[in-house]
Amino acid sequence: AASTDKTVRVWNYSDAGLLATLLHPAVVRTLGSSPDGIKLASGGDDHLLRIWDLTTQRVAERFVDFAKPIAALAMLPDGKTLVAGGAEGFTRKLSVANLAIIVAHNGAAGGVTYNSDGQKLITSGADKLAKQWDAALKPLPPLPPSDAALACVALRADNLQIASGGEDKNLYLWRADTNLLEKKIPTPATIVAVAYSADNTRLAVAGADNQVRIFNPADGMLLETLSQKGPLTSVTFAGTSAALLTGGTDNMARLHSLALLKVVLGHVGPVTSLAYTPNGAALISGGADKTVRHWNSVDGAAVKAYAGVTDVVTGVAVSPDGTRVIAASADKVIRLWSFADAAALPPITLAAPLRSLTLSPDGTRLAASGDDGPVHVLDLPSGKELETLPTHGGAATSLSFAADNRSLASTGPDKIVRIDLLAAERVIVADPLKVHTLAATPDGKQVVTSGEDKLLKLWDLKGVMVRQFAGSPLPLRNIAIRGDGQQIAGAGDPTLAQPNLFAWNVADAALTVNVPTGAGVTAMSYLDDGRIAVAGADKHLRIFAAKDGKPLEDSLLAAVVNRLGSADGKSLLAAGADNQVYRDMPALEQLLTGQEGAVSAVVWTSDGTCLITSGADKTVRQWNLKDAKVERTFSGSAAAVLGLALSPDGKRLMAACADNAARVWDFTAKPAAGTIDVPPLLTLVHPAAVRSIAASQDGSRIVTAADDGLIRLWDGVSGKELERLPGHAGLVHSVRLSSDGKTVLSGGADKTVRRWTASVTAAVQAHEGPIADVANSADGQQLFTAGADKLVYQWSVTDLQQIRKFDGATAPLKAIAASGDGKTVAAGGDDLQLRLWSTADGKPLAALALPAAITSLKLGKDSSKILVGTVDGFLRNYALSTVDGKPQLVLNHEARGHAAGALRLAITASDDRAVFTAGADQKVMRWLGADYAARRTLASGKRPLYDLAVSTDGKRLATASGDGIARVFDLEKGERLLELKGHARAVQAVAFRLDGKELATAGADGVIRLWDPEGKEVTAITGNLSGPVSALAWAADNRTLQVGGMKKLWQTFDRMTQQQTRAVEGHNYPLRVLRYNAMLTRVATLDDSGKLFVWDAAAGGALFHQQLPVAAGYRLAWSADGSEIAVAGSDPRVLRVTVPAGAR
Repeated sequence: AASTDKTVRVWNYSDAGLLATLLHPAVVRTLGSSPDGIKLASGGDDHLLRIWDLTTQRVAERFVDFAKPIAALAMLPDGKTLVAGGAEGFTRKLSVANLAIIVAHNGAAGGVTYNSDGQKLITSGADKLAKQWDAALKPLPPLPPSDAALACVALRADNLQIASGGEDKNLYLWRADTNLLEKKIPTPATIVAVAYSADNTRLAVAGADNQVRIFNPADGMLLETLSQKGPLTSVTFAGTSAALLTGGTDNMARLHSLALLKVVLGHVGPVTSLAYTPNGAALISGGADKTVRHWNSVDGAAVKAYAGVTDVVTGVAVSPDGTRVIAASADKVIRLWSFADAAALPPITLAAPLRSLTLSPDGTRLAASGDDGPVHVLDLPSGKELETLPTHGGAATSLSFAADNRSLASTGPDKIVRIDLLAAERVIVADPLKVHTLAATPDGKQVVTSGEDKLLKLWDLKGVMVRQFAGSPLPLRNIAIRGDGQQIAGAGDPTLAQPNLFAWNVADAALTVNVPTGAGVTAMSYLDDGRIAVAGADKHLRIFAAKDGKPLEDSLLAAVVNRLGSADGKSLLAAGADNQVYRDMPALEQLLTGQEGAVSAVVWTSDGTCLITSGADKTVRQWNLKDAKVERTFSGSAAAVLGLALSPDGKRLMAACADNAARVWDFTAKPAAGTIDVPPLLTLVHPAAVRSIAASQDGSRIVTAADDGLIRLWDGVSGKELERLPGHAGLVHSVRLSSDGKTVLSGGADKTVRRWTASVTAAVQAHEGPIADVANSADGQQLFTAGADKLVYQWSVTDLQQIRKFDGATAPLKAIAASGDGKTVAAGGDDLQLRLWSTADGKPLAALALPAAITSLKLGKDSSKILVGTVDGFLRNYALSTVDGKPQLVLNHEARGHAAGALRLAITASDDRAVFTAGADQKVMRWLGADYAARRTLASGKRPLYDLAVSTDGKRLATASGDGIARVFDLEKGERLLELKGHARAVQAVAFRLDGKELATAGADGVIRLWDPEGKEVTAITGNLSGPVSALAWAADNRTLQVGGMKKLWQTFDRMTQQQTRAVEGHNYPLRVLRYNAMLTRVATLDDSGKLFVWDAAAGGALFHQQLPVAAGYRLAWSADGSEIAVAGSDPRVLRVTVPAGAR
């Protein structure tokens, strides 16, 4: 029955039981039923004709052709034809579809498919079930349920396997004939579609992660994965198993080619590694089943297995020539087999289970990594380890050589890809027991090794021995190769007992040097092609001739040397056992042999081309340094030659001889024909052996020193003795003559060096006791000395005559100084008294007691600065001033920097403000020795000055005077530029605007006046000022003027409007001073009570304040960095106030 309540109700006729209520959106006007009672037609006011399946109570079909309400309908007896009409005025004849409906699932149906003959239907749904139905749509025995809603279903072409998946990301595989669940395979994403290939070998699974995964339906193995751009909706194989068609939400269908050619089965468990043979005909695999297998790559057929592995195979490789198979395993062994017959080759065992393996493209090196962390690079022919590369924080998971065999890429658990350059290329088994050391030839093409077999061996870089060098009775631990590659040297054995140096010719292996070194050799190196440096266990560094092993030099180092090297052929770098590196400059570049006995003297010509030597064999020789041969001899001496000299002009050669004579030769003379000897030009006879000789520039004067203690001057042309200079107490060892022949310098056994002027002896007994200090006058004409006899003397430098004596000291004097103007001399010492005298008359000028003994003194250009160093480590700066008409020493400054007494002082000649001190604490310090004498005095009225200001460019100075006048001065010239008159009372504050275009003045009349650079009053500020103004400052904007005074306020005024813009309270007393910091961001104010404030210049807020311990505050100054403020107040102190970090 149809009703106006928009329902159709169906009852059981026999018992009136309600079977169904069919809901409609509008009033139902007419009904019609099929003869079998399965179908019911309904029509009404919504213009739709519906065909209902009464078995399922669902709409099977709709007809939408009606434009107006349907009023009547009837179904013909065949159940396939329907007629209906209504308000639109005509009747329609309609065909009813032969449609069957089954309620397959409790919830949405996700997928449906038929078997190959159409006699079975398979569905999946949101009720987590996949179901089978027969041809009559009757349910067949159920399949085991899944864990979540199933979105899709597929049946394999052989009708034996059902696949489905959905929200739980699992792929379910059931046997269609037994209804048993074969596999439940987890996938990374929700499954949206599944499809089998026609040959039943592949199953495609589309996921919500835009990935299609291809599985082997037989064993559930994942074969490959395809990526799709955008979400997937469907998937199907395109005819064969080699192509796949996918559909997605982007309205695109895509055809994919599948890469997988064949699945090779054989391993039991996971396959862990694979490698193709170079020709691609075979595939080598390794697995967790501890086997290495050989497969035919064409058909996948098994060929052979390689035996011996006892744990999981973690890597396989095939040599580039295809002759060897290599495998790494968790049993710590790398195994090698013959590819042809699987015969085992010698294995390589490492220290830990192996996890990765790779082979270099040239087949010479293996790389493997295991649980010990590092990557091991191995020489494949020898099985020896070449090098170890850094760890990845665990075993490397993957390794790969670059195509050029020079670098290795690796990855590991640290998520880093490392690319390491490989250094070692191959292993040379140079000795069956041990290789002690090696060296490369200079051309880099060969290597020399030293082994336990006592031989040195020369190898090419392919590992072929070229030559061996015998002769050492013990194994050698040091090798050196000459720069030209023609000689090899060896020394030292592992026990340091080998005391010999050996050298061989490379060309024929002939032993050319076998000499003792004096101690076990610890290191050696060629210095150049002619010298070999050897370091010994006795800390000696010895130099030997490479040609014959002759000892050249021997020096002692501070420690045993472990390494030696030379880069420039001139110096040696030695690595000591004390962790120090020493640089040694061997002095000997050439060995000249020929003197019989000791060599007593050597002399170079001024151009450095000739060398002259003399010796105990009575000879003087001139050498050709190119071939180390004697060019000339200079004869005449009957005894040993003790000294040589060459005149500065190079024309005279002179010798001091033990036969009581000095001889002079013409150095420009040529030997007589057939000889190389030159006879003497002059023979200067002495009463004793002659020790030293020298000549003037032109050779006209000659000076000699002999064992009789006398110095003699000679005429260089005639050989006549001109003068004798006695004075040394004992032998005179050395003399020198000035170029003009007027000044002689000598040194003797009496420990003195003396300066002589020809014909005059300049020596004087200056003091009774040691001389403690000496000072020169600025003009160099006078000399001052201070001694332990408590006296100061003034001398004439010309003749060392005493000019004046200065007394008064009561203890030994230690320091003396003369002023730059020569008018004053100062001295001090152990009596703690600083004394000054006039050099004009010797009278005392002033004296002052110091806290400690004086150790050093310096005077400035005049007596206005006196610098004193004392034993207490203080440097004090005094000035000589006149007080009450009397000279008086006034302390300007004192400072301490040395931990012990300041022993010496120095000041620079150009600026006596730069002071240097050297102390007993082994430090040299530099000080600013400021003087306090006024540089310039500027007249600024006769009344007190209350304030000063300097313009930003530093050229002008403004003063605030009690006479009511502000004055402006030129600082460079000291000239007064302006007098600014306008204030009725004292001017108490001045401030230049930062751009220099205006000067602000203020005073006791309570008025602020602004002046231009020409001295014209521009404007005045009078409003909001009550009482005197004592502080002014300009802001960075050149517009805002900061003001403080009697009103106790920090005020700001706008320059343009002359109006007050800020008035900040805080002070309880009149403001005395106001200052900006260097950045112009903070303002500091100080009042009469000593109360200090720091303000934010922009916001006006107080950032910091402190009551200072003074009765009144007068002035303040900021430090450059704004961290401190210095305050001057009513007591003698200057207070340093630290500004808190937040207030800076």
